[in-house]
Amino acid sequence: MKNYILLVISFYCLCLRAQTPSITINLPPNPNPDTSQWGSGSSIFNILVAGNNMNLLFDSTVLVNIKSNGVVRCGGTSSSSAQSSNISTISPKSWIGTSAQALLGQDCILTPGSYEICIQFYSGRNGVTSDKNLLEKCMPFTILNKEQEVCSPPINVNPATNKIFVEKDLLSLITFNWSPIISSYRGIVTYRIFVWEIEEGETYSQAIYSNLPIIQEDVKGQPKYIAKSGIIEKRNAKYVWRVIALDSDGDPICKKTQSEPTVFEVKIPEKQNNLNTPCGNGDFESSIIDPTEWSGGYTQLSGGNNYTFSPPFNSIIKPANGNPIDATINTGCGSQAAENHQVIVSAGFDGNIPTLNRVPPSIIPNKYALRLGNNCPGCGTERMQKKFVVPAGTTDYKFMYALVFEAPHTLTDNPSLWVRVYDSTNTLITGIVYLDPFSSLPMDRAISDLTNPYWKTYNGFLYRDWACARIDLSKLVGQTITVEILTNDCAHCGHWGYGYFDNFCVGCDNNPPNKECCTEKIEAVKNTVNVSTLNIMTLTQDFSISPKNIKKVTAEIISFEEDLVTTSCMKCVTKENWVGNFIGTNTESWNSGTPMNGSPVNSDGYYPAKMVEWNCNKQGSLSLVFKIAVPGSETGCTRKGKVGIRYTFTDIDCVSCEKIIYYNYTSK
Repeated sequence: MKNYILLVISFYCLCLRAQTPSITINLPPNPNPDTSQWGSGSSIFNILVAGNNMNLLFDSTVLVNIKSNGVVRCGGTSSSSAQSSNISTISPKSWIGTSAQALLGQDCILTPGSYEICIQFYSGRNGVTSDKNLLEKCMPFTILNKEQEVCSPPINVNPATNKIFVEKDLLSLITFNWSPIISSYRGIVTYRIFVWEIEEGETYSQAIYSNLPIIQEDVKGQPKYIAKSGIIEKRNAKYVWRVIALDSDGDPICKKTQSEPTVFEVKIPEKQNNLNTPCGNGDFESSIIDPTEWSGGYTQLSGGNNYTFSPPFNSIIKPANGNPIDATINTGCGSQAAENHQVIVSAGFDGNIPTLNRVPPSIIPNKYALRLGNNCPGCGTERMQKKFVVPAGTTDYKFMYALVFEAPHTLTDNPSLWVRVYDSTNTLITGIVYLDPFSSLPMDRAISDLTNPYWKTYNGFLYRDWACARIDLSKLVGQTITVEILTNDCAHCGHWGYGYFDNFCVGCDNNPPNKECCTEKIEAVKNTVNVSTLNIMTLTQDFSISPKNIKKVTAEIISFEEDLVTTSCMKCVTKENWVGNFIGTNTESWNSGTPMNGSPVNSDGYYPAKMVEWNCNKQGSLSLVFKIAVPGSETGCTRKGKVGIRYTFTDIDCVSCEKIIYYNYTSK
């Protein structure tokens, strides 16, 4: 019996000694043909060695190669090409992503076909590799050709399905956005965008296959196209658009490379009797003042205080329709009937202020603006009016203006600009006009004042370069209102004032980006990073911002990297696709005020999201608090990484500045 027990024990020990570690290979069945891409993304390559007798692999070397039909196509061909495994303990050993890919020793582009990835361990001593094969494993995979590969096609983002553009939208450039294609192709993608008009009685499918596209353009490398001005016309119409992703030869990248068709339309409301439209003729690009969209007049002030004037007006536009273009600014002085009060002007510098262009800068063609007033003294006042029903899509009514005034008297008597709004009973509505882009307070009158930094001086004149003004109509939707603009001379009839006006409805949205960097106005003060046991990173970032109000803040996660970690420390989480995204509630707080929730920027408007934004009109101390999902880790393990966030700040003059900040995180 004793001998039998000894025999069993000996047999067990021999079996145990005969056991060797096992190799686990993780590689998608259809990886990227470019092995240099196996370190990250959808084709990540991992190797894990674990099990009994890990000491057998002490001082070993490892050879990784790719074979096809028994022939090595990539990687080393013999044990002399093997690299040190660096195995010196009995703990599991892993190579993840770039570290596994590096074991190949070279980068290869694999042609379509069947392959196997092989991992071999050789014994070694004192840094010298022998030909003794300790352990080996191979795993098959396939490189698909383009016709076989099923990729994730582009997704149309904007215009979204059934998006309705109103007249205001067409005064700016229409931008098409889509998500990038996800595929194994690593060249520069060419996106070909098509837009078709859907004729009355057609389906969108019929329009695609029967009509010529109104837009067919190739865009290299970026999922964005800005339509040329005027190509989407100001009339009621329906359109359908899609994009197709092409390789460098102009061929489809994979089996499914087209986005789904997306329909959008343009709706221009019909004019109501005796009413104008909010945006009609607001850019003056027709080179006339359209009498169906504007009413105007002129008069002469009386009395010594122009705060309360309400004189009768000669209700005509002079000269008729604002023409001839660039009509003389000082003709007929002394006789109001002979003066030019409302004139269409072309681009060029003002006669009194040589640095002031009569037409504001724009990223779309902008040839004309309106000059209201002249430089004839005599207590003159000019006005322009628009009467319309406030639509739901035009609650923030914007325009641009520039002023040239003399400043001889006190604030009660100096030349000035009025912008006023009346309801359907001609009752003045106060507190909704914002002329000063540097202030969040309402302001409906700009009075020439030598002591006010709102004004600049030149050769004895005061002037205001092109600025953005807005009228808050959010509480007047559906109501009939009249917007009135007046320029008036001084109350003593000896000094003049006039202004330029343009881009009603769009304001400064079409301004070109400022070439000067404004990052010196925005200072990153401090930040804190904490990671909870739920694998949620709470990031607080404080900024100090001056001297201009910021109207929009966006934060975008542009990179999410993780340090190398062993497989045993990786923890699966329920919502893996949330990792590296903003989640939950993300807030901004100005000057220690009430936190305001941000809006996720993506196709559905919900979290998770790579970008979050806030609309505001403030400056000073800004505190942003974010929630970001990070990878989970097993008990006793630590996972570290880095998040990169691009902050974009857009000020009230439509100048945008960026700051990119990286944050380190630790998850336990």
